[in-house]
Amino acid sequence: MKFSAVPANMSDNFRVDLILAPVYKTPSEQGFASLMPAALSEQARVEGFCGEKGQTMVNFSVQNRHAPRRLCFGIGESGKLTLKSFQDALSGAMAQAKKLKVAKVGLELPQLDGTGISAIEIGRAA
Repeated sequence: MKFSAVPANMSDNFRVDLILAPVYKTPSEQGFASLMPAALSEQARVEGFCGEKGQTMVNFSVQNRHAPRRLCFGIGESGKLTLKSFQDALSGAMAQAKKLKVAKVGLELPQLDGTGISAIEIGRAA
């Protein structure tokens, strides 16, 4: 499986089979309505996905220009993110990606403001 880190402003030419999307834990009453497209937010609600560590949710979308599938994986609360907790969550997401038998995987970087972690550190941890 080929693995790439995906910048937030991906070029239109960037294509993978699956995008791994880290998601911070969100209180259930808030939901993901402001964070995700409506269909993805509704899927999260129906499946009980809230970004808790260890949770995953696969979304299939022919409308995504970068990948036909997105695997959202929970990374816990934003104020508690560490390199170790990110690595643990990513490891679980990669195990799920292997089950999907994809050839090329891209990783979206999480929002890191206020975590004390740099994108370079996350890239190395991946």
